[in-house]
Amino acid sequence: MSLGSIDTATGKRHLDIPHVQVASMVLGDRSKPEGRPLPAPTSSLDGLKKYVQRAAAIGYEPDPVHVLYEQLKIVIAENNILLYDDKAVHEWMCKMAQKQGPRMKWVWKSLTKPLEQLIGREAAWSIHYQYKAYELKIDGYYGEVDRTSRYTKIIPEAVLATAETILKHFKKTDPICLLVSDYAVVQPDPFLAVAVPQFPFLIVDFWDEPGFQPKAAETNTQKGLNK
Repeated sequence: MSLGSIDTATGKRHLDIPHVQVASMVLGDRSKPEGRPLPAPTSSLDGLKKYVQRAAAIGYEPDPVHVLYEQLKIVIAENNILLYDDKAVHEWMCKMAQKQGPRMKWVWKSLTKPLEQLIGREAAWSIHYQYKAYELKIDGYYGEVDRTSRYTKIIPEAVLATAETILKHFKKTDPICLLVSDYAVVQPDPFLAVAVPQFPFLIVDFWDEPGFQPKAAETNTQKGLNK
């Protein structure tokens, strides 16, 4: 499958991804968002704010982290950010690590501050990569979360733009975590994910992945992307 073309002006990759019907959303066309990546109680950021106000009026206070996750889903949908299938990404990263030898493991690292500095030690330990079920299947190449260091390699300007687009909708104190997949080679195989404590990763971008065949995420349950 072709990975599409590169816009020489922006450096952004235009992916040739077939439309895939996923719940109420068609993924694969950044110009025509048709829904939300996961079910949400509202359809806009303003609607979410009003939802919280209405809830407070009857004495109901949703968990702030749950509200934050709903906000994140709306931001992703309204900005036409594609979600990529986390199982496909997981299997690809395990394959790449395996090529480096039996002792090579890949991890997720925070793009900004180390997680324990960014959101505190307790919250950092609630940032869990979801593929425990695949650990035995893929042996030692499991993508754990590195909570004490950060990603320091150069990222493309287009990926930086994705990160900016997401973060500008949140306060600096919100526990929104951007993570990049990494392992100990000069040119690793990076994916960008966004995470909120207690919730599954949402994989929102990738780069330098010759051979990786993008697959739209399946997002038809409130639990997240994982099956």
